[in-house]
Amino acid sequence: MNGKKDTVGELYKKVAQYDKVLKFFVFLNVVSALAESLTNFSFNEVLLVVEIISAVAVVIIRWLINYNFYYTAEKARIEYAMSDGYNVDLTLKKTEGYYTNSVSPSLKRYAMNILESNYYTMKESEKMIAPHIIKNVIIIALILIAMIKTSNISFILAGVQGIFTASIIENSISLIIYHNEMVKLYDSQYETFLKTDAATTDSKVYEAICIRNIVEYEVVKAYFKVQLDQKIYGKYRDEIANEWNEIEKTLNHKNV
Repeated sequence: MNGKKDTVGELYKKVAQYDKVLKFFVFLNVVSALAESLTNFSFNEVLLVVEIISAVAVVIIRWLINYNFYYTAEKARIEYAMSDGYNVDLTLKKTEGYYTNSVSPSLKRYAMNILESNYYTMKESEKMIAPHIIKNVIIIALILIAMIKTSNISFILAGVQGIFTASIIENSISLIIYHNEMVKLYDSQYETFLKTDAATTDSKVYEAICIRNIVEYEVVKAYFKVQLDQKIYGKYRDEIANEWNEIEKTLNHKNV
């Protein structure tokens, strides 16, 4: 997955830009909550407004990312995976060199593209879990401390911060489940290719299994809407690429 011209990647960059805005409002919420708990001046009313607005902004921006920008990017990636698999033009958006497997254009290549994506997603999401959970635990702890120290907490503030905290917890749980699902999907898909020889690739059963693997992968991605961390990808890209190259060599020996 070493992209050159990457018009699909531009869509993910837009997702990353909005994610930065999201993180800014998370930071603003935590800072305003702590500031309000540590002061007793009339300025607290301003901090209260900032706290509520930032919490609501986080929920709204996350919704926009998941159901607008991320959806658009994922749709383009699906179209390109199929285009590359069959060597046909289904979309103007492309990523040159994104898929590195050597299978000739066919359903087999399309399925191998998904296996390659699955492996990268599995490895990247694994690297994300620990720092993601640590960061969110710190955020929630700071918010709880601020809420405890703040006197005369309004019903609106308690409700908004409750929704904000719940969205953070849901985000962490989704990442963990998403990674576990990717591991199970990868194991299943890898086993399909490992047990395949030149004779079985022409069977209807094999074609059905390939389609099932493709659909299951896309369904999991669409359901959990987990955005992979581009910094994690940049840090571990070469390591994961080398691992994938070795895996592909193993599968190629099976005449996939």
